[in-house]
Amino acid sequence: MLLETDFAHLKDILCKNPEAQFYIVMQHHPKYICFNQIQECSNLSPPDELLRQYKLGSVTWDGFKKKYFNQLKNPICQELIKIIAQESKLHDVYLVSDCDSEDYCYRILLKDAIDNLK
Repeated sequence: MLLETDFAHLKDILCKNPEAQFYIVMQHHPKYICFNQIQECSNLSPPDELLRQYKLGSVTWDGFKKKYFNQLKNPICQELIKIIAQESKLHDVYLVSDCDSEDYCYRILLKDAIDNLK
């Protein structure tokens, strides 16, 4: 099953669901994260510049989504998305970012993109 969480809840989920796999979809994740079931997957996170533009208000949420979805069309991202989709059919897979609001979070957009492949 494909799931998502923010970075603040990662430790709790690791304890409750030690068989799950986790994909950290952040450009700059904390370096102390080094568990076997956690994979760094910065290719699926938006570029720093796009995040900065959104946070400063020079790009709207709709503009952010359009640019982010365009980024996800590149072959590397497409292959990673397929791998995660397949893996999520076998066991729980979490997409993890540092967004604390699900209303405006790219990991929710990524989850939707992956769910649409199934």
